Amino acid sequence: MSLLQQADAQGFDGDHDMLKILYGGSMLLMAGMVVGIFFNRGPFVIFGIIAYLTSLSTMTIAVKDVFHRYQFNFPKLVTASHFFFSGLVCFSIMYYNYLMGSKKFAVPSPRSFLTMILPIAIGFSLSVGINNIALMYCTASFAEMIGGASPLFVIAICLAEGKVFNLKLLMPVLGVLAGVCACASGEVQYSLIGLVLVLLATLLRAYKSHLQHQLMADSVEEKLEPIELLAWMSPPCFGLMIIWAAVTEGFAEPMAMLTGKTGLPLTMAIALTIVNACVLNVANNFVIRDLGAVGCLLAGQLKGILVLMGSVALLDEAISVLQIIGYVAIASSVYWYNKIDREIADREAISSYKFDPADLEKTPLVK
Repeated sequence: MSLLQQADAQGFDGDHDMLKILYGGSMLLMAGMVVGIFFNRGPFVIFGIIAYLTSLSTMTIAVKDVFHRYQFNFPKLVTASHFFFSGLVCFSIMYYNYLMGSKKFAVPSPRSFLTMILPIAIGFSLSVGINNIALMYCTASFAEMIGGASPLFVIAICLAEGKVFNLKLLMPVLGVLAGVCACASGEVQYSLIGLVLVLLATLLRAYKSHLQHQLMADSVEEKLEPIELLAWMSPPCFGLMIIWAAVTEGFAEPMAMLTGKTGLPLTMAIALTIVNACVLNVANNFVIRDLGAVGCLLAGQLKGILVLMGSVALLDEAISVLQIIGYVAIASSVYWYNKIDREIADREAISSYKFDPADLEKTPLVK
């Protein structure tokens, strides 16, 4: 029996107050786990991860609410609005910093735009659009848990490019995958079409995360900050998605719904997804920069407890004990990965340090 069914059996009202309290408690639990797992990364990284996980978990629920409650089945148009406002916010921040003289207005070279940013935009657009379509064929929990295989795709891409992946990190990644499989096997509502779409979206998400990390790395000549990268990603993402929406969905029916009797609440629901998307996209770039592509995707699985409880409390979906066990395995493996990854980074920093006697001469003996 699901938690929702238990609440009904015990006579709770239609709002399911107990489940909503549990969902709020789950958010606090998730935040506490992030602090415990990533304590060695510092407060700014921890804040970014919490913002990323919160917006990531609520995004799926918010988008699916638009589809189900208002029957606004135009996922590509919704996704295009996310890209438009994400770009608007980021360009506004960049322009403000430029006016204040605190930072130059970054403009990537044509080569960087065509070889890095445009492929990121294509992968980003297709992954988000396909994932939103997949939500029409499977439950929120199923889509999120299957997406946990994305770190393996990133590792495969790195190996295909001839790059080295430390095998010590492989076991924690496989531990997360095992937890994801346990969660997915406990899901009872899915379809073959939904599975294929989620897997395709996961591959594209891994590809764009890999490119994002490369473009924000210190070693690249034209390094972009997270806000700058999202700003320049958004216009091609919006262009691709709005064309896709025009060809496959059209604008007449969605405009009729937005101006109809339920237009105001529908607009507010879409606006909520837009705010969520802006926070998610910005936080995602920061987490990729700080943890790397694989680390970011693994950390993203910590929001599973919010997805599970949110699906029950808000979408009347069922969860199982097996899914809960799977989430525990995911959290433990993410902690394991972060610990090893940090130790490897510290050892590399020590081994690369070169002592310079001149530094002692520059340091005063008495202050």
